[in-house]
Amino acid sequence: MSKAKVAAIRTPKKTNGRLRRNATNGTQGNGANSDENAVRREAELEQIVTQSPFMLTRCTRNLRYRYVSAAYAKMLGRSPEEITGKAIVEVMGEKGLATIRPHIDRVLSGETVSCEAVVPFPRRPHFLHAVYVPDKNSRGEIVGWIASLIDITERKKQEQRLGEQARLLDLSNEAIVVRDREDRVTYWNHGAQELYGYRPEEALGKVTHKLLRTEHPEPLEQIYKKLERGDRWSGELVHKRKDGTIIVVMSHWAIDRDQSGRRAFVLETNSDITARKQAEVALQRSKEMLEKLVQQRTRALRVANSELENEIKRRKGLEGQILEISDREQERLGQELHDGLCQQLTAIGFLTRATALRLKDHRGVQVDDLERIAQLINSSVTDARNIARDLHKEEIDAAEFVSALRRLVHRKIWKTSCRLLLKTEINLENDAVASQLYRILREAIVNANKHARATQILLEVKRFNKDLVFSVTDNGVGFTGKTKGHGLGFHIMKFRAESIGARLELESLKKGGVRVTCSLPIATTKRRR
Repeated sequence: MSKAKVAAIRTPKKTNGRLRRNATNGTQGNGANSDENAVRREAELEQIVTQSPFMLTRCTRNLRYRYVSAAYAKMLGRSPEEITGKAIVEVMGEKGLATIRPHIDRVLSGETVSCEAVVPFPRRPHFLHAVYVPDKNSRGEIVGWIASLIDITERKKQEQRLGEQARLLDLSNEAIVVRDREDRVTYWNHGAQELYGYRPEEALGKVTHKLLRTEHPEPLEQIYKKLERGDRWSGELVHKRKDGTIIVVMSHWAIDRDQSGRRAFVLETNSDITARKQAEVALQRSKEMLEKLVQQRTRALRVANSELENEIKRRKGLEGQILEISDREQERLGQELHDGLCQQLTAIGFLTRATALRLKDHRGVQVDDLERIAQLINSSVTDARNIARDLHKEEIDAAEFVSALRRLVHRKIWKTSCRLLLKTEINLENDAVASQLYRILREAIVNANKHARATQILLEVKRFNKDLVFSVTDNGVGFTGKTKGHGLGFHIMKFRAESIGARLELESLKKGGVRVTCSLPIATTKRRR
């Protein structure tokens, strides 16, 4: 500031009392006071502009700098004295002046203009944010303009870099979200829009956890503690899309700190793993199902193994019973030979010797004796045939089944009276069925003769529903504790019945005795083709 201007500012202060008195005496005093005020305002404005830490300029209508702030001069690499009073075109160059000229024309017409533009200064272009205000004198005339400038070159470069980075991030298939320390969205890439259905304008400024209704694997405070310690965090999150669809994402967080080390932003990258999680769930279910099947199969194998062990034990027991029965059969046959055939042969021998003695003594032979000898011989032959039949496997075909049953009940070897009661016709066509059925009934009659101590045995055949029912009933002593359904004979009969599709039942009668029933489905009596 010049010494003359400083003096002009100080003079009114010294003559303030005189000027006030002049103001009361006439117009001359008023004019001098007005000039002094104008000079004072001018000086104050110049002091504000030049000493401001901001970039300020004051220019005239003829496009010259009246004065500038030190910050403005520093931006251009000059001092304020080098710029003050010079033409704008000398400092900014023709291209720079052409850049701001449209805004100057508007401000000189009375507008306040705010704009951003790249000004191509000769030494170095600058991106400026400018506010132009008309500069008026005391009469309200526009004598120039005052400009407030902010150099936003670095910010624009950073925005450009961020824009380029954002374009690169938009190329990613993953959802990329940047949020500030309050978890508000500051960046939302194309992948996030595709994944969640929200457009950037719908997501920006929103709190991500509320927008996506996030389900965290642990409390959010705990997650942020881990993030602050290691600058990174990864985990699975459950999000809800705009359409309400629930998805599972693998989320990776990275922290960005400010100069003071505080969390400024969080970069969140999310990948959709819903299909993978569904596959994992399906795989887990299949695994559990397989484990159940394995357990079931293992139990079944254990049961089968137990049954096999029981069957082995049973068969070993059956082997013992077979030997026991074999011994009993030998004893029975021996007894039958001794009590029946042998006694008859002894009687034949005795009668034959008596007849021989009579003939030797020339005595008469009794006809009755000879007939008695003949009867004994015939009876012995019959008994021998029956014993031989018992010792050999007897094959019965379907055609002779009924006659075989009649011969069976009328055998003379039976100690107990046995009779046949046919209540229905028997039309067997299958020889195998007839043979097995005959053996079952014969075994039942043999057992009744041996063990029942009965006075009567009845072989009955009848029809019930769709079955032919064959039963052997005695009026003997019934079951004993050791023989109730556990003998080898019963097991053999049951096996034979099952082999032809029949059912075998053994029951003790209330009035005494035992009934063995074999129910044969009529369908199985037909000939196999």
